[in-house]
Amino acid sequence: MRTIKFVFGIILLGYFGTATFSQFSGQDSRDKVLEEFTGMTAGWQHADNSNDTTKPLPYYSEDARYISSHMRGLELAGRDNALANFQNGINMGGQIDSFEILQMNDSEDLATLLCKYQVTIGRTTVIGKNLMVPKKSGSVWRNIMHMTVI
Repeated sequence: MRTIKFVFGIILLGYFGTATFSQFSGQDSRDKVLEEFTGMTAGWQHADNSNDTTKPLPYYSEDARYISSHMRGLELAGRDNALANFQNGINMGGQIDSFEILQMNDSEDLATLLCKYQVTIGRTTVIGKNLMVPKKSGSVWRNIMHMTVI
């Protein structure tokens, strides 16, 4: 009987130890992904504010889609068209004041980022939201969809 209790105790310890380790290692993995996305959005903000639309190139897939109610047709297909649209905002004097990830959902190779941003154009400041959908290709995350709402 004593041996059975001992074996049962070892099994329980192993089970709960593994569950606890999985929980912590899962959180560590999630924190790492969030850190990558935070770096990506900071790089995008810096690129936009430095008036260099070539800098966001690594953050978008070639076939990325950009959706916004501020454009004719509501949607642009392709990274180059999205970057040209960002350049229009830069040419109008747009400056991204802040960019914050509010919520992240991720799987192995696909994520959604709900973000809040503040932009100043001339003397007008607006606050809006972005929904970004990065997809992992190899070890690199690239936006495949970016939707903006003010």
